[in-house]
Amino acid sequence: TRVVPPSAERRGAMERYGALLSVVATAAWAGAATPADVFLLFDRMRQEGLQPTCAMYNLGIEAAIGAASNGLCSLQEGVKLLELMRSNQIDGTPLELDQDTNMLLLNLLSVIAKGDAQSRPAAAQEVLNVLSQMHNGGMAPALPLLHLALDLFVSLAIEDPSLLPTHLVQ
Repeated sequence: TRVVPPSAERRGAMERYGALLSVVATAAWAGAATPADVFLLFDRMRQEGLQPTCAMYNLGIEAAIGAASNGLCSLQEGVKLLELMRSNQIDGTPLELDQDTNMLLLNLLSVIAKGDAQSRPAAAQEVLNVLSQMHNGGMAPALPLLHLALDLFVSLAIEDPSLLPTHLVQ
C-alpha cells in the first residue's frame, strides 16, 4: 500500500483516477464495464490514501447507469455505490451530495427498476430514502428529481397497484 503525499503528486494521482473513471463510464455505456470496475478504482484510491470526490462519484454513478442500461448493474450494486458515497469523508467532512448527484442517483435507480421488475419495490424504497435524506438535510428536491420519483412510482403502480399507496404515504 502506497500513500500518495499531499502535493502536486497527489493532484496528479487524483486527475489520473478521474480520467480512468471517465473511461470506465464510457465503457459501461458500451457494455464493456460494470460497477465492479468502479469499485476497484475506488479501492485502489483508498489504498493510496486518496478519497473519491463528489465528481468522481458522479462518474461512478454514470458508469452504473450505463451498465444498468445494458443489464450489467444490479440494484445491490447501485445501493453499494450509494452507501459508499454516504460513508465517504474528505478531510473528516462528510461528502455532501448536490442536486446533480441526487439526480444521477435517481436516474440509476429508475434505470435498474425499469430493467428488472422484481427490483422495483426496493428501488422505489431507495428513491424515498434519497428524497428523505435530502429533506432531512435541508435540501428541497428539484422538480426533475420529483418527476423521476413519480415516474418510478407510476411504473410500480402499473406493475402492482397494491404497492403504490404504501410508497405515497411515506
